[in-house]
Amino acid sequence: MDTVYENIVNSLNEKKETHPNLSNLWVFYLKHKKKEFLNSIKKCENIIKKLDNLNDLTVLNILSLYILLNRE
Repeated sequence: MDTVYENIVNSLNEKKETHPNLSNLWVFYLKHKKKEFLNSIKKCENIIKKLDNLNDLTVLNILSLYILLNRE
């Protein structure tokens, strides 16, 4: 994934002279999404470490938690 990401960012950087707004927007967006993805990976690693000590949740439990924790 890192190679693909770096190649895309490099390609966008090459277009900065002709398309600065679009290239900057995409680079910013991709960096933001990469940061979110890496944060999700850390959360997943954390839960993997805890799975041996936890019972499995039902689908209803998972949906309920999702709804409760994602209220806006």
